[in-house]
Amino acid sequence: MKDIPRSTDPSALKPPAPSIRTFELKEECGINNLPNQIMAKAISDGFVFNILCVGETACGKSSLLDSLFNTRLDSTPSTHDIPRVFLRKNTYDLFEREIRLKLTVVETAGFGDQINKDDSFKVIGDFIDAQFQLYLDEELKIKRNLSNYHDTRIHVCLYFINPTGHSLKALDLVTMKHLDSKVNIIPIIAKSDTISKNELQRFKQNILNELNTAAVKIYRFPTDDETLAEDNLKANNLLPLAVVGSNETVKVGNQYVRARQYPWGVVQVENENHCDFKKLRDSLIEKNMLDLIETTHSKHYEMFRRNRLTELGLADNIDGKQMSISDTLDMKRNELRQELEQREQQLKEAFIQKVKDKEAELKETEKQINEQLTNIKKQYKDQKDKCDEKWRILEQELHFLLRMYFICIMSENNDESGAPACVFFKAPARRGNAPASSKRRQRSSSKSSASSSSSGDESQPSAAALRTSKQVRQGLVSTTSSNVSSKRRQQAANSDDDDAGEHREHTNKDKMFEVKFKSDRQAQPQGPRDMGATATVEIDTDTKNDQQTIFERAKKINEELKGKADDKIYRGMNNYQQFYEKRDTVHGNASSGLVRNKGPIRAPAHLRVSVRWDYQPDICKDYKETGYCGFGDSCKFLHDRSDYKHGWQLEREWNEQSYGAVDNNSQRYLVGDKAPGQTNRSAAWSAFASGNKDSNHHHNHANLGSDDDDDEEQTEDGLPIKCPVCREPFKEPIVTRCGHYFCESCALSQFRINPACSVCQTPTGGMFMPAKEIVAKLKQQNQLKAQLNNRTATHDTRSSDDDDDDDNND
Repeated sequence: MKDIPRSTDPSALKPPAPSIRTFELKEECGINNLPNQIMAKAISDGFVFNILCVGETACGKSSLLDSLFNTRLDSTPSTHDIPRVFLRKNTYDLFEREIRLKLTVVETAGFGDQINKDDSFKVIGDFIDAQFQLYLDEELKIKRNLSNYHDTRIHVCLYFINPTGHSLKALDLVTMKHLDSKVNIIPIIAKSDTISKNELQRFKQNILNELNTAAVKIYRFPTDDETLAEDNLKANNLLPLAVVGSNETVKVGNQYVRARQYPWGVVQVENENHCDFKKLRDSLIEKNMLDLIETTHSKHYEMFRRNRLTELGLADNIDGKQMSISDTLDMKRNELRQELEQREQQLKEAFIQKVKDKEAELKETEKQINEQLTNIKKQYKDQKDKCDEKWRILEQELHFLLRMYFICIMSENNDESGAPACVFFKAPARRGNAPASSKRRQRSSSKSSASSSSSGDESQPSAAALRTSKQVRQGLVSTTSSNVSSKRRQQAANSDDDDAGEHREHTNKDKMFEVKFKSDRQAQPQGPRDMGATATVEIDTDTKNDQQTIFERAKKINEELKGKADDKIYRGMNNYQQFYEKRDTVHGNASSGLVRNKGPIRAPAHLRVSVRWDYQPDICKDYKETGYCGFGDSCKFLHDRSDYKHGWQLEREWNEQSYGAVDNNSQRYLVGDKAPGQTNRSAAWSAFASGNKDSNHHHNHANLGSDDDDDEEQTEDGLPIKCPVCREPFKEPIVTRCGHYFCESCALSQFRINPACSVCQTPTGGMFMPAKEIVAKLKQQNQLKAQLNNRTATHDTRSSDDDDDDDNND
């Protein structure tokens, strides 16, 4: 079986046109009633007619339209001071013998009134194209409704020419040339009654010659219909039509007619001997209205539609092939897809190249930064070495200055006492043990120096080595052993017998005034005295620094700063001014703390977390606290409501020597910074400063270090004596917001580690105030100390004088 060749020509695929056979019906079946149906539908739907009136201001456009339709159409008169050309659009419904006409009148306003008239005609052309585009958009819709669509396309343009009597103006010629391919133009000479008939005929001929010269196509009434050919031919010969419009009626003879009355006579609007108005109305409305509508649709709109679709890339014949719109769209889609792919590939290549260039630039920048960092580190190391060397030199100079300072102090003391003194400094420690020979040499040299001094002139004062005892700090008082009389020290130094000298020195020490301090050998821990057994932590319930409070504070500050200029004031990290107001949503501007996605979340106010140390796990807690247990006798825990003291309470009673004693004081077992019965050092200080001048006043000082109580850290005023951090007397004391006292250096060092108070763990916020009470107390105690030193010096002087007198007596 042979294959049948198939043609690729689209025309070969179409079925052959069927042969049409003609039949003459013998009887009527109703086909002749079809025009009546069309007429009935047309009468029901009505007709649409759109007129565009183009002309200069005050040329009679509104009057002519009123005369054409024998009615008074509402129109607004224009003035000559309009800065630009614009169009006025009015729509009217006209009825005549049950025929409805929707009339749309578009008039120009300000046309020809501007000095620069170059763009006056573009507004009119753009308006006509816009109406065509609206109809095309409706036609190309997927779901269109052209039967109910109000057609706004312009069907006829009545171009009004001022009766100058000479020729057309340049603006009129350019405007009609621009509009002849868009609309049906009918030129009209307005107010033709202002020139004579001979001038009117010459004016018409000049207008036609200029239009033919410029190739301006005006509308010609059709002559193909035999019934209308003769009338339309006469109307074509009268173009441009000379018309007169009037809204007034004048009585001429026995009837009233539309006319314009002048002192020299009356010009009738509907008289063909006076003007061409009647010919215009008959040709425009009565005979050729449908032709104007069809010409607009079939000629001007089709030309616009073809040009518009061609601009979109649609055509019926491409490269000699007949193609439908769908085929053209598919072809254009493929072309655009290929172009898009090529463009995408180019963008990818360009992006990859830019990324490579940026990577190379970043690597070069990183290399430079690493080199700079290396140089900076090297410079830092060099500067650090220089600073260390300077620091070492400064330490040496400081040590030297301190030595010189002590030498000067000792020399001043010797000048006051009248006896020279020799000052010794501790030599730096040596590695390893010194040989015994060196020790012997030192001992022998000391003996020889002592012997030489004793063998010298007795009239000159001998040099003695004085060593003051190490200062012992207890509370706010530091004392030293009193000076030994020069005579007794000289006798001790000149003694050859070491044992005898030691015996004398021991004997003399018993007679010397000396203050001793005794330590309780116990270290006081930091924090509360109950070791935090009853401490409370407000982490969950503290609402001052949670995220909700921070957010509400920032929101309030932004509301206050809204609309104000920047005052250059820093209000914290969380209080920057927000120029973008977030929406009131969960993740936007909602103020509830439960939806915050960062920071501490506010704990509920009706819930609390409590931690309890159970030291008696075998006791039923319900029965002990309430006296009732739901389990009754079947409870496996012991029902006991007795109270037992904790270990720390028993230890405190033992230290206070009140263990086992019956005490009805309920405040005794309250936990606090100061327990009841706590003793004070201020009593001892008062006894010390009461003015005792006898030799037994050192006994009061000895009582300061007694083991009466571990809490002798406060005065009668409740003020502490020592810093709880360094356990030393206060140096520049400060007080926190919670009422605890520290040295300024200790408070700052502790704040760097922990911002809370070192005693009660309350947040300090970095706020430290000067402790004026402690400063005043320190001044008072310094005065007491000065009095004590004066009394001690006086006592030593009297003792030395008594010793000298005894020696003299001996």
